[in-house]
Amino acid sequence: MGHDGAVHIPFATSERSTVGIEWELALVDADSGDLRQVARTVLDAVAPADDYWNRAFGAAQPLAATVEEVAAFFAEGAERLTR
Repeated sequence: MGHDGAVHIPFATSERSTVGIEWELALVDADSGDLRQVARTVLDAVAPADDYWNRAFGAAQPLAATVEEVAAFFAEGAERLTR
């Protein structure tokens, strides 16, 4: 505790602030409308052959530097999902 009675918690500093974005997709059965638990099947089908999905789901590094770049990245993903 500090002299003022407050608890001070040290946080790691970074060169520049970042924003994390989570993209949640619902895999839905086209006939029943029920959610399907087939994410692994879908990822296995697209990720090995497509660097986009490897970047999207294995993102330990920044995907974009601006809001516009993030919007374009997710717009590309949405378009790929509707193919």
